Amino acid sequence: MTGTIKFFGGGGVSQSSKVVFEGITWIAKTYNESSGYYYHGLKHTGMVIVCATELGRLASLDSQAMVYLRMAAAWHDAEHRLGPGNNEEESARLAGLSMKKQDWGDNQVEVVQNLIRATVVEKISGVVYQKARSMGQLEKLLADADLGYIGARKSDFIEMSLCFMAEMAKKPVASLTTEERLSGWQGEVEFLAGRCFLTPVAELFMGEKLSQNLALARNMVTELSSK
Repeated sequence: MTGTIKFFGGGGVSQSSKVVFEGITWIAKTYNESSGYYYHGLKHTGMVIVCATELGRLASLDSQAMVYLRMAAAWHDAEHRLGPGNNEEESARLAGLSMKKQDWGDNQVEVVQNLIRATVVEKISGVVYQKARSMGQLEKLLADADLGYIGARKSDFIEMSLCFMAEMAKKPVASLTTEERLSGWQGEVEFLAGRCFLTPVAELFMGEKLSQNLALARNMVTELSSK
């Protein structure tokens, strides 16, 4: 997940690329630091699109499935103010409106909307579970991409972890106290410990980085605890 993010191919702007671009534009306008969304913003969405594309390639998806995956990735967090379940439902609705403008059919819209609905996470006895764990390959690939930051390179993992802490604390990263950072990194250790990706391709692509990032989070807890 390194390098420049590219959303369009060399063959012109297709129907799907217009939907992807509209989703990115919506995120950039709606979720940014000025609105208090330090994590659920443009970088997260961009990382999910790039990760989903790479996972789809590794999984040898056909071109149609790849198109669905990328459109769902672009719109999966279009709404993030209504709470788990409601967020995803509204994001799916907004994605459908964008697709309809580009003349996608009802069945195709439903595929993308169901992918977005599969990104729901829930806590059961303190453990975070993903709805997609009991669903199909495409749903699992998008769910893995949605959490792709945990298997990203070190700099991206640190940045996105801090952004998540900032969003939870409702303050900029620079304003986080030592206690808030410590609590945040402890939360990351709890979240990452024992976690694996839902698809074999994601585990192969990002599993080693996930282990490294867990070790990094533990080191951050040790370092901050000594201050």
